[in-house]
Amino acid sequence: MVRKRRAAISALDVEIEGFQGDDPPWPYELAVLHFRVVSDAISVTVLKRVVRLSVVRYCSVLATMRGVARIEATVELVDSAGMSSGRRAVRLDVPLARALAEADVPEPTADEEPTARDDEGH
Repeated sequence: MVRKRRAAISALDVEIEGFQGDDPPWPYELAVLHFRVVSDAISVTVLKRVVRLSVVRYCSVLATMRGVARIEATVELVDSAGMSSGRRAVRLDVPLARALAEADVPEPTADEEPTARDDEGH
């Protein structure tokens, strides 16, 4: 998706933290994903859109977990000078109830409007 936008990234790191229930079989209740991207070619707003689409539409692992565990995501954009945007939450709007888990994931809504805070320094 980043290539489609003709934007280059220098690095991509994804950290995943999972939280499991207390009782056997210890199912996952929450998965928190953090995407850290090094690039001078994209904004935080665009990065949020790309991550949202990746998580909501294309990730087979998260599609399997959807309806069983809550899924959260954050992004961090770092420029070539090492300046970080800090962690920014990504709005996922993924159905969480088991009853909704079998429904199609809705097409992502219109992109979030960029704010001055989202694109500070990027």
